[in-house]
Amino acid sequence: MKRIFSRQKTMVKKLLSLYIVAAALASAAAAQTPTVVSGTVTDLNGVPYSFAKVSAQLIPTTASPTIIVNGIPTQIGGQQNANADANGTFSMSLFCNSAGGGCSVISPSGTQWQITVNINGVPPPAGKGSQACTATLTITGASQSVTSSFSACPALLSGGGATTTSSIPGQPGVTAVPVTSGLMAEYRLLPTENPCAAVDYSGNGNNATGCDGTSPIIQSGTGGFAGVGTGSVILPAALNSAKTVTFFISNNHANGFLIAGNNSGGTNSSAVLITGSAQSPGGQAQGDGVIGNTGTRVLSGWLSGGNPTADYPRVVASGNQSITWVMGASVDQFYFNGAVENFTYNSQRTSAGHQTSGAFELGGISSCSALYTACGFLNSANMYYAIFYNRVLTPQEIAANAQYLATAMAARGVPSTTVSPLGSAPGNILGGYNVVADGDSITCGTCVTNGPSPYTGYAGSNTLLVNGVTPASLTNSGRAGINMISQLEPGAAQAVDPAYAPKAQGNVVIIWGGTNDGGTNMQDSLRSYCTARRLVGWKCLVVSMISRTGSDTTKNTYGAWMRQHWKEFADGFADMASDTALGADGDSASATYFLADNIHPTQTAVDNDEYPIIQRAVDALYGNNDFSTATVYSSPATAAVATTALTESGNTVTVTFAATPANCQVGNSIVIAGVTAAGYNSTAANGAGNGAWTIITRSATQVTYFDATTGLGAATVQGTGVCPQQQNKDVFQILNFGAGNFTLQSCVGYTGQNRYYRNINANPSTLVPFGSETITGGGATPATLAANTTAIIQCQLVSASAAGANPVRIQ
Repeated sequence: MKRIFSRQKTMVKKLLSLYIVAAALASAAAAQTPTVVSGTVTDLNGVPYSFAKVSAQLIPTTASPTIIVNGIPTQIGGQQNANADANGTFSMSLFCNSAGGGCSVISPSGTQWQITVNINGVPPPAGKGSQACTATLTITGASQSVTSSFSACPALLSGGGATTTSSIPGQPGVTAVPVTSGLMAEYRLLPTENPCAAVDYSGNGNNATGCDGTSPIIQSGTGGFAGVGTGSVILPAALNSAKTVTFFISNNHANGFLIAGNNSGGTNSSAVLITGSAQSPGGQAQGDGVIGNTGTRVLSGWLSGGNPTADYPRVVASGNQSITWVMGASVDQFYFNGAVENFTYNSQRTSAGHQTSGAFELGGISSCSALYTACGFLNSANMYYAIFYNRVLTPQEIAANAQYLATAMAARGVPSTTVSPLGSAPGNILGGYNVVADGDSITCGTCVTNGPSPYTGYAGSNTLLVNGVTPASLTNSGRAGINMISQLEPGAAQAVDPAYAPKAQGNVVIIWGGTNDGGTNMQDSLRSYCTARRLVGWKCLVVSMISRTGSDTTKNTYGAWMRQHWKEFADGFADMASDTALGADGDSASATYFLADNIHPTQTAVDNDEYPIIQRAVDALYGNNDFSTATVYSSPATAAVATTALTESGNTVTVTFAATPANCQVGNSIVIAGVTAAGYNSTAANGAGNGAWTIITRSATQVTYFDATTGLGAATVQGTGVCPQQQNKDVFQILNFGAGNFTLQSCVGYTGQNRYYRNINANPSTLVPFGSETITGGGATPATLAANTTAIIQCQLVSASAAGANPVRIQ
């Protein structure tokens, strides 16, 4: 019994203690009772100060304000901060200046709260920029509204007319759509909406009429719907006459239509396509090829066969951004985050007047009859809102809208980005190499339609490797018809820089332009191009101009300047003009190496001349660039290896060996000789311009290459195959085999660049140049690398008019 009684006393004590603590807390809480101050801030036209900053400062500021807490004066802070919501409404707790409603009164008496509201506002000309509104108030009671003191704040818009919430883009109450004239529809796609009945907040009643395919699902929190390639939102036909449309999207290497007319059988349906795929030449004669995951391109046009493209800018669209499509009287134009794409292209035209049947669908249509790659519902992108106007907006109006959309979407948790948010989403570049090929039609390849047949540019014919490894991303930004001075150099900030990957192992841009500049001085543009790219973080690799009918003098002048000055502004140089099949005067007349237009190389020239030169230049950037990382060769070069079979399918030749030579790797040159049919042998007449084919694929017993001659049949007489022992990455190499040969790669493309060879063996070795090239300099026996010595060999151009290069030993 005593034990039970003791337990009861203990329990009573604990309950009493808890009661005392609770009472003390209640007393303390009761002793600190602020006034709940709330209000809605609007300008004199009723436009809300959405997301404004609100601050309250106790005045006079020189006092040491206190309130009474449990009978003891307790000092308080003299400033409080809050944020208004989309409707301009805010709330904060302030201790009162005079007694009432049980609030805690500030001492000394005579104080007031000065409440100040600040907003960034609408930039001119549509708005009046940053604004502030202040009221000094005596606060009292349990709660107090201050709306009346903030109902006529300075106007946010120019022109003074009232703008209602229904005419504001973004969330309800976001500070004024700067441009309301001509507004047809505004779809906010808020988290509370059903996309299939998306509300038009313009006041025009153009709500969505349904969905196509699988109904898109609204996203919680941010709103908007995810484009997953299965469905879209059908809009009313009243929007068919729109001439300016702005979207806000989040793009992760997307494909599909942002918007498309659902009558896809002819030219009476317009569309905007976003794609990471190369476009068919038949459908988009001006199309780019995009490979990899750094970004996508946007194009506009109409849904028909033939050539429906209206505009295809080089700008990379990636991350979160607004895209504005303007259908002008003669051409379409795109704006990205309010900035115009700064190019005018051949065959650019307008989509205006083509949407005359059916209705637009936001997020695309299931399929179309046009030759668009990635034609279909929007995929791998989120659509957050869209705005339609019945007129062409000015650049200033588009910029003002973009600024407000950026503010509204940031408030919804989707901040605008100027580049792809690499490293934060699946497929982004983490650790690999990022390569961008920039230039004109010689780079883009598949966008060329003149000549007997289109070809694939060097960036797509074979996958460029970096030290034998496939890059994480390879983007072809080449564009037909553009030049260095007015388009490539000024446009690279839009077309190239957004593809920069800060978390990649390396970023390299290859710039090859000049053939379309008509002999004008493009040297300064090339220098400026690389200087700006290097400031971003790119390594810049420049390529010299090849032969073109009527332009060989320009080729020679431009090439001479590049050879002398490239090291001042670039990181690498691929001297394409040193190739005897492409760079000699008059080469453009060759039917083997140039198309009938005498401008664009044939596919054999791309695969067997262009590609290996650029491949070696890229590898040199990230290769063995000192003796500490150099490959040590412990065995001399082997003799040519006998083939056991050669067969051809189309233009692809498969060479079989008992065992593929170890130094015959993908991207390397291989010399094939002694084979019947003779078309298999790597001669200039057969399309191996530098005397070698380029290896496309490799296995333990086979390699493949591109042959210009088709229909060769199986080889009836076998021959041999041999590859240089030196690899693409070997800027520095160490020999440790003594007697024997070390076979060099061709000097073509390496003009003016050094390679370093150290012999650490007690016996001399012999350096054997490629093909018919000869080593000069370095004394009586320049090819001999004596024991424990180092040789430096530089490649020297034969001449600008004849092309060709030979190794010169300078040490």
